[in-house]
Amino acid sequence: MIKKRLFISCLFIALISCSKESSLVQDQNVTVTKVSTTVRHSLDDKLFNAKTGEPISMEEFSKMIKENPTIGLDKIYDKYGNPEKFLYNPDEPSKNYSRRDPSLQPQIGQKFPDFTFTTIANKEISSEEMLGKWVIVRFDFFADKMDIDNYVSFSEEINKVSKSANLTTVLCSLDTKENIDRELSMFSDVIHLVGDGQGFFAKYHITRMPTTILIDPSQNVVSYLDKDSYSEIQSLIHP
Repeated sequence: MIKKRLFISCLFIALISCSKESSLVQDQNVTVTKVSTTVRHSLDDKLFNAKTGEPISMEEFSKMIKENPTIGLDKIYDKYGNPEKFLYNPDEPSKNYSRRDPSLQPQIGQKFPDFTFTTIANKEISSEEMLGKWVIVRFDFFADKMDIDNYVSFSEEINKVSKSANLTTVLCSLDTKENIDRELSMFSDVIHLVGDGQGFFAKYHITRMPTTILIDPSQNVVSYLDKDSYSEIQSLIHP
């Protein structure tokens, strides 16, 4: 029985380990770049019926897959950017959940969803610790695909912000920790770099690169910043 369970578990890790192409828009040229990423997750004890909330066993899901190999699962992400649940909707069994919906991004005036980022220096930055502080979270491409001029402009404005403003700035990248450390560390000592951020991109339905979000001390979204508004950061933040 143990061997059978291990086999089924490995089978479904393989089934959801797929190379998917995501369409991500870069502001600089308003172009679409196809990015292929491979993500592996285990379904063990994480698979549920979206309508009833009841768990679905691996044995049961094995039968479902045999009947319908195109089954789609909705991933629910935790504050670390990792899938904590996989939901199967029997009303839309083959729905494609890989497409991100910009309307589901954090909205201005609403609370920014909980997070715990782990930086390349292995420092955790959590929403709990950031309560009472200003936060900027920037989502960006792989280092070699970034609009570096845009990032330099952003970094320069962040470097000007007074320490009394109590601002924490995070760059969440699709790239590896090693690459962003090598390519981006020299631009700012105060921007916390976070690599391998695919889960956060999916959690927050990020589609446009870069996406830069200003969050107030009550953890509500204040503004989405672009290159033309970086110079307003200091005036938007009240010490």
